[in-house]
Amino acid sequence: MSIKCLVQKYITLYFKLSMLFVPLLMHTSGSIKKLIIFMVLFSLLGLIINEHKVDWLYPEKIIIFLFFVFFSIHFVDFIVHEGALRELDTPSRMFIFVPLYIFIRKLEISPYWLIVGFIFAGFFIGLNEIALKHYPENFHLKILSTSYHSGEAAFFASIFGITSLLLIHHARSFWLNAFLTITALICIYVSYFYGGRGAWVAAFLTTSLVVILNPLRWAIIYRFTFLVLLVVSFAFSYFFKLAKVDERINNLSKNTISWFEDGKVRSSSAGQRLELWKSAFLISKDNIIFGIGENSFKEYKKVLIDEGKINEGVSKFNHPHSEYLSVLVEQGIFGLIFLLFFLLYPIFMICKFTRTKIDLSAKSLKTFLLVILFHYLFYGIANGVFDHQSTTLFFAFYVLAGLGLLRHSLGANQ
Repeated sequence: MSIKCLVQKYITLYFKLSMLFVPLLMHTSGSIKKLIIFMVLFSLLGLIINEHKVDWLYPEKIIIFLFFVFFSIHFVDFIVHEGALRELDTPSRMFIFVPLYIFIRKLEISPYWLIVGFIFAGFFIGLNEIALKHYPENFHLKILSTSYHSGEAAFFASIFGITSLLLIHHARSFWLNAFLTITALICIYVSYFYGGRGAWVAAFLTTSLVVILNPLRWAIIYRFTFLVLLVVSFAFSYFFKLAKVDERINNLSKNTISWFEDGKVRSSSAGQRLELWKSAFLISKDNIIFGIGENSFKEYKKVLIDEGKINEGVSKFNHPHSEYLSVLVEQGIFGLIFLLFFLLYPIFMICKFTRTKIDLSAKSLKTFLLVILFHYLFYGIANGVFDHQSTTLFFAFYVLAGLGLLRHSLGANQ
């Protein structure tokens, strides 16, 4: 075996193991940065020595262009508004995984390496969050070295839980079905009991749309039954007062009506969000084309508070609590249009890639990707999704690695 073949063999092995362990290590502190650097370097090395050619499809070129433009928009914003260099740290996470996509589409790696790694990560992260919530004083019960605020934890748990739930029906063994079921229950429990309404809405809409799109080719009766059970489960949670679902929904309704009637925030998350959205619209009205730049929202909002147009109860917030409004305020209308295209085009690409007959691994990977993309699409309505390194890194790695594996599994004649 030549040295080149040997190097390619070990690089492929490294990427297989990375698919298994990166999902879990991504949610710990410290080690993930070095692992990502190695993955990018090995991707570049692999592109140099791997002579296998895979035809580029037009949708693939668009995807690479979108990830490049995502970073470029923030870079131009950084130059125009004379921002701090640290403002490029989070958007750069989008760009560094592009070599991974270009390389991984050439490798003989089953999508199951990534899916299994993802499910294992969900299992351990779910247990970790449960230990932190119910036994906060017993630090030895922590499985991982990091944790998230409640909204972020509910968001990640929802993605892990819904993916595991949807894949149960197509698992090939009893033990794998059992593990998927346990992971789904753990992660859905975490998502519910953290009380993240944004995660609940994203989970409900995501699950409904994925079942309607039917990537796993379920029979109509199974899809109908699943959707009915989904609605019943939410209704059951509300009427039997599980996880304070009824309290959270009633408070949301009460505080929203109150805000529209008298404009008072009343220290509620619903009222605060509505007031922040109002301030975002007022600011963007005068800066609709190019926005005001990164991290300028709080400064402009203070002017509105001083003028009496916005309640001072939202003075501490740095962002409008909506990814779409944050982009509208900071990058203007063109930035908002790009963001929508950036989130929607991968969904179009996945559906276009898989219109023909595909194997079970590709069906599972398609389901996995759709769950992630729809979660970001819906969760971003009332929360920021790309203003944190953890959520940005999560999106970039899974979407680009998943699309690369999906492209390879489909072969060259798509």
